[in-house]
Amino acid sequence: MFSINKVFINFFLLFVVSSLLSAQSDYSHLLKSIDDELQTYEKTATQTKTNEHYQPYIISVMDGETMMKLGFVTLEDALGIIPGIDLSSDNLNYKSATFRGSNPIAFGQSKLLIDGVLVNNVYFDGYSEYLDMPVELIKRVEVIRGPGSESHEIASYAGSINVITYAEDINEDGLVFAKVGSNKLLSGGFRKGYKEGDFSLFSDFYYQEHDKKVYTNSDALKSGIFNISTPWYTLDNSALSDSGDVPLWLENYSLGLSMQYKDLSFKGRIYQYKQGASFGFNYMVPQKDDYLEFPNHYAQIQYKKDFSSLQVVTKVGIKYDGIESQQHLVNEDVELPKISDPKQTVIFPNGMYGEHEAKQRSIYHGVDASYNGIDQHKIQFGYYLSKVDTEKVVSKITNRDSGVGVIDYTDTLPFFDKEASRETYIFTLADKYDYSDALQLLSSISYENNTHINAQINPKLSLVYHTQKNNIFKMMYASSHRTPSWQELYTLNNRARVGNENLKAERIHTFEGAYIKHFSHDSFVQTTLFYLINQNQIHNITKNNQYINSDKDNHLYGVEVEYKGRVTPKDSIYFNMTYVNGENSYDQTLSRVSNLLLKGYYIYNFQENLSLSTIVKYVGKKDRVSYDNRADIHGATVFDTALSFYNLTDKYRVNLGIKNILDKDISYMSKPYTYEEDYPRPGRSFVLSFSKEF
Repeated sequence: MFSINKVFINFFLLFVVSSLLSAQSDYSHLLKSIDDELQTYEKTATQTKTNEHYQPYIISVMDGETMMKLGFVTLEDALGIIPGIDLSSDNLNYKSATFRGSNPIAFGQSKLLIDGVLVNNVYFDGYSEYLDMPVELIKRVEVIRGPGSESHEIASYAGSINVITYAEDINEDGLVFAKVGSNKLLSGGFRKGYKEGDFSLFSDFYYQEHDKKVYTNSDALKSGIFNISTPWYTLDNSALSDSGDVPLWLENYSLGLSMQYKDLSFKGRIYQYKQGASFGFNYMVPQKDDYLEFPNHYAQIQYKKDFSSLQVVTKVGIKYDGIESQQHLVNEDVELPKISDPKQTVIFPNGMYGEHEAKQRSIYHGVDASYNGIDQHKIQFGYYLSKVDTEKVVSKITNRDSGVGVIDYTDTLPFFDKEASRETYIFTLADKYDYSDALQLLSSISYENNTHINAQINPKLSLVYHTQKNNIFKMMYASSHRTPSWQELYTLNNRARVGNENLKAERIHTFEGAYIKHFSHDSFVQTTLFYLINQNQIHNITKNNQYINSDKDNHLYGVEVEYKGRVTPKDSIYFNMTYVNGENSYDQTLSRVSNLLLKGYYIYNFQENLSLSTIVKYVGKKDRVSYDNRADIHGATVFDTALSFYNLTDKYRVNLGIKNILDKDISYMSKPYTYEEDYPRPGRSFVLSFSKEF
C-alpha cells in the first residue's frame, strides 16, 4: 500500500547518496580549502579572542542565516538543536528548557535575555511565551550551559540564553516576511532600521496564529485525583473522566523598539501571548475556546559613560507580566465538598468555570563598572536592585455551594496571594586576568539577598588556555542558586498546585572541563565533561501537590561532544551528543531525564542560493518516578527537512520546511495521577515562508 512515510524515506536516502557522490569529486578542493583556512585562522584567532570558544564558559552559538536554511520557524526550534538541552512541558503547555537533566519539572532553571534584557516572567520564572519568537527577527542565539553568564546580576543556575535581534547593529536595512503552514498557521512581520547622525532607531513587529490540537483518551479524573474521602462521605469522580481534542491554538504578537543617541539608549517590547487552555488547569480537558494569556512587556533605559580606564553603564527598567485564564476547570457532574460546609457536597451539573488573573510589575536599577587601569586585568563591579509587586489578582469561579452561577472569590478564595512582593539586592565583583597571551583566568563572586531566601553567595572560577595550534582547554567551577518562583511560593486554593512560602533556594555546584580543537574558522570539535550537584530541588510530585524542597541531593555527571565541519566545499555538517547520568543521595536512579541526546543537521548547497537540509534529533528513554506504575517513555528519533532558495538579485527568500517527516508519536511526560498517556505533541507539519529584504 502507498505510504507517504516511504516517500519521505526514499527522498532522504536519495539526498544522502547524491551528497556522498558529490563529495568524491570535491574532496581535493576540500583539503586545499581547509589548509588555507587553517593558515588564516592561526594568524587571527589568538589575537582577537572574540570567538565564542575563547570565552570562560561553555557556549553554543546559532546564527540567523543557518536557522533560515534549516527551516527553523521559532526560537524553540533553535534551542532544540543545542547540546544538553531537552525541552519539556506541563499541563498548561508551558515549556521549559532542561539543561543537562537539572530538575526537569521546574521553571527558572535557565534565564532568557532579549538583547541583554532579562524576560523571565515572575509567576512561573519561565519564558515559554518567548519560545514562539520568529527566527526572522533573530540575528543570533547564544546558549551558555552551566551557571557561567555574561550578565553578573543574573543567577543563571543551569544555563542562560541570550537572543540577539537585528537591533544589535542598527542600519537602514529592512525585511518583511510571511508564513503559512499546517494547523492553519498564519504569520507575518517586519524589521527595519533608521540612522541619522548620532541617532538610530530600530523596530520589529510580528503577528502569528495557528489552530493546533491533539487528541487525548482520558484526563486526570480517571486516575482518581479528584476522589475524596472524609469521615462523612466518599466521592468517586473517576467515571466522569473526559476525552477529546486538547486546544493548543495560539495568537501572538510583538512590537519591539530600540533607540540610541550617543551614549543613551532605549530598549522596549510589547509582547502579547494567548493560547488554548491545553490540558487544563486541573488536568481536565478544557473547551476549545478556553484560554491562557501571558503578557510580557518591558522597557529599559541605559546610559554608558567612559572615564579614561573606567567605563560605567547605568540602567533602569520596568517590566509587566502575568497570567490570565478563562476556562472550565472541572468536568460536568463532578461532586465536591461545599465551601461553607465541608460535611456536605455539591454537584456541578455544567462543570466548574473559572476566571483567574495575576499581574506583576517589576522595577529595577543597576550599575556595572569596568576598570582596566591595571596591567593584564579587567575588573568589573556593580550592583542590581529590583522590586516586584502584585498589581492585580482576580478569582471568579462557579459557586462552590450551589454548583451554578459565577462568584467573585478574589477576597475569600484567591488563587494567588494578593500581597506578594519581593525586593532583591545583588552585588558583584569579577576580575579577568590575562596572565599571558595563552592563559586567561576569570574569578568572580556575587552576593544576593531578597525577601524570600537567605543571603546567597555565588563564586565562579574559570581558566582558559590555548596553544598556537588552535587547541583550547577550559576548566571551570561555579556555584549558583535559583530563587523559588511565585507560583511555587504563593499559589492558593488550587488542588493541582499548592504554594509553600517556606521553600528554600535551590543550589547547584558545577565542575566543567573542556577541550576544543579548531580545524578552520567554521570547523571544530569540542568535548566537555561535567559534574553537577543539585541541592534543595523544588517539586510538587507529592500527594497533596504542594511544592517542597527535596532532601535528596542530585549528582549528575556526563559528557557533551560537539562537532561542526563539512564533507565537501558545498555543505555543512553539525552533530552533538550529550550523555548524562547520576543518582540522588539515596542511590536512586534519576527520573524524567533522558540519558542520551543525539542531534545534528546536514546542509547541502546546490548553488550559492539553493540549499537542502536535514535535521535529526534523538531523545533517549526517560524513567518515571518509582511510585508511577506507567511504562517509561521510550526513546524517539525525529527527522526534519527544509528547502531554501534565496534570490541574490532581488533579495528574497522562499523556504519550505517539513517537521517530523515520519510522523512519529511523541509526548511530553505528565505527572503521576494525571494524564495516563502523557501530553502528546502534534505530528507531521509543514511551513512555507517568504521573506524580502529592502
